[in-house]
Amino acid sequence: MGAAMRRRGPDDEGYMVAGFDGSAAHAHTGPDSIGEVFSTPLAFAADGHIEAFDGEAHVFLAHRRLSIRDLSVTGHQPMCTEDGRYWIVYNGEVYNSDRIRASLAATGETFFGTSDTEVVLRAFRRWGAACLDHFNGMFAFVVWDDRERTLFCARDRLGIKPFHFAVLDGLFVFASDVKTILASGTVPFEPDPEGLYHALSFGIAPRPLTCFSPVRAMESGTWMTVGAHGLSPPRRYWSQPYGAPQTVLTDARAAERLDVLLERSVRRRLVADTQVACFMSGGVDSTLITALAAREQPGITAFTLAFEGAPEHELASARATAAMHPINHVVRWYRPEEAIKHVIAMTLCYEEPFYSLSPNYLIAKLVAEHGIKVVLNGLGGDELFGGYAKYRRLRPRLPGPVGRLGDALLCVLGKNARFAMRPELVPDFYFNTAAIFRDTEKHAMLGPRFGGFSSQHVLSEMYLPTEPMPRDNVEVMSHLDMRHLVGNHHLYRVDQFTMHFSIEGRFPFLDHEVVEFAASLPSSHKVRPGSLKHIVRSVAQRYIHRSCLDMEKKGFSLPMREWIAGPLRRFCRESLAGLRERALVKAEAVDAVAAELEAEHFRPAHIWMLVSLEQWLRAFEDIARRAPTFHD
Repeated sequence: MGAAMRRRGPDDEGYMVAGFDGSAAHAHTGPDSIGEVFSTPLAFAADGHIEAFDGEAHVFLAHRRLSIRDLSVTGHQPMCTEDGRYWIVYNGEVYNSDRIRASLAATGETFFGTSDTEVVLRAFRRWGAACLDHFNGMFAFVVWDDRERTLFCARDRLGIKPFHFAVLDGLFVFASDVKTILASGTVPFEPDPEGLYHALSFGIAPRPLTCFSPVRAMESGTWMTVGAHGLSPPRRYWSQPYGAPQTVLTDARAAERLDVLLERSVRRRLVADTQVACFMSGGVDSTLITALAAREQPGITAFTLAFEGAPEHELASARATAAMHPINHVVRWYRPEEAIKHVIAMTLCYEEPFYSLSPNYLIAKLVAEHGIKVVLNGLGGDELFGGYAKYRRLRPRLPGPVGRLGDALLCVLGKNARFAMRPELVPDFYFNTAAIFRDTEKHAMLGPRFGGFSSQHVLSEMYLPTEPMPRDNVEVMSHLDMRHLVGNHHLYRVDQFTMHFSIEGRFPFLDHEVVEFAASLPSSHKVRPGSLKHIVRSVAQRYIHRSCLDMEKKGFSLPMREWIAGPLRRFCRESLAGLRERALVKAEAVDAVAAELEAEHFRPAHIWMLVSLEQWLRAFEDIARRAPTFHD
């Protein structure tokens, strides 16, 4: 499992083994461990190489390190307290760790290094699960209590850092990604019917479901314990704000407050003992974050992708803003054939069938080529502040029969609807705008194993609280976007693509203080006639070029229609032919999509969803074949 995670942490490697028999936990090294682990006087000094261990144990922890804070041996993991009781493996960053360190020092805690890992460990020893309330950051970590023989597991508020686990035959297996769980040899590759069914609509299984049986994702903002008793129910320490009391501010005061919060958030995310850079697409959010970062860290490098044959207006806007600030702007042009050769690698990074390819892979590759380990990303601005075109359709519902007629037409027309609606109908509208395959299509496509599921209402059932009532339609839509688009799609995928190249992504818009402020604002600060993301644009106009604000929003995506019709057509045909031979999908359904591929007008997302399904099955069947069995 440690070897499977090498890309996530190539700088150092460590292991811990412990038992239930009363013997003390012991640290071990691997091939990539730094040499100082053997000579350090610290309690987690290595006893030997993990491959030489042949004793009996019940608990194994592995860690691969991407060194960003405290690059010395005092940041090595697994790390333990000086008495050897608490052992931590931790992925992420706690941005306010210096402040927490000072608070702990005032209570008598002493520190041997400067890493935030040690702060998290000592905060847990001092405050237990309540330590999570103190952290501002992104993290997934476990702490093994070698006295009580229990494992504490936690994930950050927004779910920025991944945490997957499986329980099978008395084993609890966990990792940052599913590939590593399968590499353990303890969990076979088996598609999960419910997760896969929903993924064919959304491009990912709604968490905590996954497309893998019995793998689940730990929910964001929760913690749980594992021990001889099994798993405790997850306990929530933070929830996405919903129905919060409104903050009444003038436009100017609201923009000033957001400006301060974003500046503070960017400043926190620039803290590192290695170089930090930015993704800058040319859109409002990433360009604003880059401009704020350049004010804090003059000369910061910003990376922009450009594709031959694609419109150049976003590149021009990115260049115009870069010229306004002390920014080292790096632009990389890609030809279609350069991007297409990475299709299989992208599939492994997605980890579940998806309806498109991702430029995140290409830009992360570019950043890695420049030797950079940390990059800021503008993710979250659209979902928090109403930046998508669909928010324009969320007008107040008309009264009486006209309103009821609009409701009915909305459910039928879906993404083409222009009618107002009641808040309780927003989830239906959301499904109709987000779904690739609808339930009727999937029931005709899939076998009897999938007959009992429905995706129409699953997002609202899983993510929308019954109380308090939403303030308006914009709040419902934003909440679903944050839980689904951000929580399921973007965070997980950006993490997988960046960590594939040993890079840590950081997201200033997703500081929980910014999220809570956005939830407190009336929707009039976000969506207005002729103006989406109104408050963000009010802040951005102070820092970025006017052309960024004037151009029509264009998603950070690849030209899939052109590629499927051209250089990817043969690949699509071959993939669909392979899928047709499987019992998972009915042959006539695959034939219908294959026929659509040959037509002049086709739906790229439908075709690529099934192409991706076939490539996903092949890739993870291969991983499962190569994994050793648990007893090898």
